[in-house]
Amino acid sequence: MTKPCEVFSECTAYVKNWISKQPEVGEESITDWFLFNISEKLPHIKYKQFSRYVEGQVTGADWEWWFVFSNSQSFVTRVQAKKIRLNKDNYSGLAHTTRGTLQVDKLIKDAKNKGMAAFYAFYTNSDSQTLCKGKGKGYGVYWSEANRVRTDFIQKGRKKVSDSDVLAISNPIECLFCCPLTFNDQNGEEGFKKYLESYFPTYNEQDEISNIRSENLGFQKTPNHISTLLESEEIPDWYESEFRNRIEGIKSILVIDMRKEK
Repeated sequence: MTKPCEVFSECTAYVKNWISKQPEVGEESITDWFLFNISEKLPHIKYKQFSRYVEGQVTGADWEWWFVFSNSQSFVTRVQAKKIRLNKDNYSGLAHTTRGTLQVDKLIKDAKNKGMAAFYAFYTNSDSQTLCKGKGKGYGVYWSEANRVRTDFIQKGRKKVSDSDVLAISNPIECLFCCPLTFNDQNGEEGFKKYLESYFPTYNEQDEISNIRSENLGFQKTPNHISTLLESEEIPDWYESEFRNRIEGIKSILVIDMRKEK
């Protein structure tokens, strides 16, 4: 899967440089640029923004990320984006509340109630060590499971959270497509599961917020609104109104077609 590896690496390097030169760039601007550019450069990736969206009030997420392994099986995670500041305390951003409820709690609870995983995407120009022991290399976008973010940084009470603390529980997002674990003499679904088990083994753990544990959390039958995106040359104008019940509270969807990947 060389091409996606190259594209994700190129785009994350751009994000790192962007943050380095414009430290006040917002999370929303980075997210829109990152997801759009990936979808423009990789024809098997579809990206759709929606107009009906109230941030954080329903899902605590910025987008849904779908990995389609077959016409009957996909993995889906809700994703919340956060910019991690270099040499600063990042606790307040991770402990953000909406109407008196922690954003991370909303993210975990709503995702698990729908059988979805919950992850964070972190934007930063930090060169700190990650879960896979990589350092630097131009990376600017990382991801980590929401359960661990909550356990390590929120549940234990107020404490300083550095950029190195956050990256220590994260992996470069391009690692999904560059890591031999994901694609090494196996189909995409098997490799993906092996990757999750190796780096994010507690993403599906039961907690007091959702009270749900599932060995296959996030893995579900590919729904019609996702199949429609993959099968459409151009995303139809009626898409948002037709599937409004499936996209409530989500700003955008990113869908990666992995049906032919090995």
